[in-house]
Amino acid sequence: MKDRVYCLYRVSAGKQVDCDGKCQAENRDRPQIIREHARQGKFDILLVFMFDRIGRIADETSFVVEWFAKNGVRV
Repeated sequence: MKDRVYCLYRVSAGKQVDCDGKCQAENRDRPQIIREHARQGKFDILLVFMFDRIGRIADETSFVVEWFAKNGVRV
């Protein structure tokens, strides 16, 4: 079976959120959609353009990547 890849170029919110541009992933709608698709097993690899696409806060990025790894998704 071939790996299914989810490409992530931009993770800005689909709707405006109240923050200074450094919102946590849990407060942005697109990262939550990607996480739900991962839970549903819709992809095997998350291909990220730049690491700041996955976590707007530097300290948060490693935890987001770890969550995907624990859920069977390679980043």
